Amino acid sequence: MSGAAPALENGEAGSRSLIHAARFDAMRNSLRVQLEAHLAMDAAEAASHGKILEFLRLPLDPFSRTTQRGHITGSAIVLHPDGPEFLLVKHRKLNRWLQPGGHVHEQDESVLATAIRETEEETGHSASLTSLRDRILHVDVHEIPARPGAPAHLHYDIRYLLTATRGVPRIAEGEVDEAEWFTKEALKKLDLDASLLSAIASATRHLG
Repeated sequence: MSGAAPALENGEAGSRSLIHAARFDAMRNSLRVQLEAHLAMDAAEAASHGKILEFLRLPLDPFSRTTQRGHITGSAIVLHPDGPEFLLVKHRKLNRWLQPGGHVHEQDESVLATAIRETEEETGHSASLTSLRDRILHVDVHEIPARPGAPAHLHYDIRYLLTATRGVPRIAEGEVDEAEWFTKEALKKLDLDASLLSAIASATRHLG
């Protein structure tokens, strides 16, 4: 999609400057190009891939948390370069081990920048690009349950492969209770979501 930014939901068009609107439109176009070049790992990921491309065609802001039907999020499969070991975080409310990630902020220049920032905020580790660079590793669409003040909505999650040096994670206050490195054998003992296992399999395949 090119040209002027599409109309936005919730009256955001009037409150966001033309510069911000143009930048977010450029982010949308860049993400669409990345998605069109991405090959899904399996049928479940292929279904999510199609839903995200369809979502990006809608006349709304795909990055804003105020877009009620859902929004784009950025996350990372983080591995140790000498591993393979994978860095996961334990979500406080869900009490589950997940990949680091979260919502797009206005200062983020791309969804990849979101994934890097969230990784560093949630784990305290400095994240770096791998040989995949800005190419997408994996995608997933999942529902976030309703909570007070927020209806149920979808997260259209874009996942990148990052690397970080192994060390003692520094946990920031917020949604994360723990951050820990896991070997592939240790991962088998965790009750991980099927889409996360698929993303880890994609990362393992990339490592050869």
